[in-house]
Amino acid sequence: GVFNFKESNLAQSNDIEALKTALDTLCQETQKNYGYLPNIVLTGASRGASSVIAFMGTHNPTNVSALVIESPFDTVDSIVIGLLDKIGLGKSEGLRKLGHKMVKKWHSKYDKDAPSPLDMVQHIHNKELPILIICSKKDELIPWTSSYRLYEEFKNQGFRNVHIFVSSRGKHVKILEDRYAHLYKEAVDTFYKKYLSL
Repeated sequence: GVFNFKESNLAQSNDIEALKTALDTLCQETQKNYGYLPNIVLTGASRGASSVIAFMGTHNPTNVSALVIESPFDTVDSIVIGLLDKIGLGKSEGLRKLGHKMVKKWHSKYDKDAPSPLDMVQHIHNKELPILIICSKKDELIPWTSSYRLYEEFKNQGFRNVHIFVSSRGKHVKILEDRYAHLYKEAVDTFYKKYLSL
């Protein structure tokens, strides 16, 4: 399908509720057809990964077994600063404000004052939840340090089963297409075997 920029707001209310609707539908259909509530591994990349964090902090579903998230951003400001840093202007407050206005133009429901994924980590209740964050130092949109700050925040908030895999290669949401994809797959396989007995 075609991405709907007007309805997206970068891991905020609309994205959170879209994920809730999808998960509720899956759970209801599984319960109806098979008689049990499914255990879910939530995955996502980029905006989807950050939406997973915001969703968990908002709704705290009890049947989510793990999170596997690629290139989540901690704040939209990190993306704006990262892009400005590429041209040596990351410290310009005026350009940062302009960057947020441009984000608002593309994602009309975006609210720069809404809680960020970084803010939402503290609201996730299950500190035993297994979490794997994957990111790349060659990501041209989301700085790997943005994902790493989320990892640090999970650790600071007492999450005991959080891990991070930082690839030295791989473009934005295309780490699996890079020549080091085998390391990505190995990290995910190891994570699943440790926590989900797969």
